[in-house]
Amino acid sequence: MNFTAFLSYLIITSFTPGPSNILVMNEGRRFGFRRSLRFSGGIMLGFIILGIVTALLATSLYQWMPMVEPYFKVVGAAYLVYLAWKMAFPKKKKGDDLCTNSSFFSGLFFQILNIKSILYFLTAMTT
Repeated sequence: MNFTAFLSYLIITSFTPGPSNILVMNEGRRFGFRRSLRFSGGIMLGFIILGIVTALLATSLYQWMPMVEPYFKVVGAAYLVYLAWKMAFPKKKKGDDLCTNSSFFSGLFFQILNIKSILYFLTAMTT
């Protein structure tokens, strides 16, 4: 394995914004730092849980990774396009309250389902 390529991958994926970064930024913009802390805490806890689960499952999934990773990439790209579409063109429902904070658990579940984080941990743990 080329260590330079692996290190550059880790650095790039660490600093480029993913869907959770964009949503946390949007929460901060809408509600300010303090009111968005619950959602940010859920995102952080989800990232930690995802890292631990990936570390535990990496050895059992090692032989499946070459088959599954291309599908994860396609699903992840489609998911990012879906999130961008939803943020760019939100549907306004009658009586929709724009001042509703996202909860801790919505951040937690969003991060656990975040395909960029899943791919990041799978690549890091299997390498």
